[in-house]
Amino acid sequence: MPALDAPRWDTPRDLASLEMHPSGFHGDLHLHELVESLAPWADLFLETGTNVGSTTGHVARRWPSLEAHTCEPHLDAWAAARDHLSGFESVTVHHEASPAFLTDLLRAHPEMTSRTPLCWLDAHAPGVAWPILDEMRLLSERFERAMVLVDDCRVPGHTQFGFDAYEGVACEPSYVLPSVMQPDARVVLPTYADRTSSHHPLRGVMLVHWGVGWSLPEALRDRFESLARDEAITRR
Repeated sequence: MPALDAPRWDTPRDLASLEMHPSGFHGDLHLHELVESLAPWADLFLETGTNVGSTTGHVARRWPSLEAHTCEPHLDAWAAARDHLSGFESVTVHHEASPAFLTDLLRAHPEMTSRTPLCWLDAHAPGVAWPILDEMRLLSERFERAMVLVDDCRVPGHTQFGFDAYEGVACEPSYVLPSVMQPDARVVLPTYADRTSSHHPLRGVMLVHWGVGWSLPEALRDRFESLARDEAITRR
């Protein structure tokens, strides 16, 4: 989709609060269980769009030895995230926009591509060029193994989940997945309807994974479904 006007990253952001939420991943307990099953397979956490650091803070508290890199281009949000996460030696907060953040990180640390990242892609904001396709293409080209969670994604057939859309284009499997350069990738989508978060409405999340021995645990199959990449692309 066409790039939008470049934002002024040095201007104050209209944030309701610069305080961290008590838990990351929207406080969604079903999503927490999914992440709990994924994290043991990862040796690196990458986040785009840290905001004030809630999700990376959750990861750093739960898995303190997991190296984490997160980016935030908005100056006041980045400063808040830097302060909130300053106590975690495993975390680096980059003042940069995605996907330049990912490109620069892998240029500086090419050895990272031999590792297994758990990624949380959340660099979505009105008025900003949407980086999701570039992010997915870069990750799937450079990493032989990865687990990538795409936030704010439309879940076909499940209207209970909110999602992002820009210029009439929805963040959904049929839009995002053609940029995944791993034909054997599998996709996991949520199917539950109950809201478990005390501070956030239901938001759709899509997991894309490849090259990892992980598969959807039996205990989660009543709340998530697993699909082949091409099957998920055609899902309506």
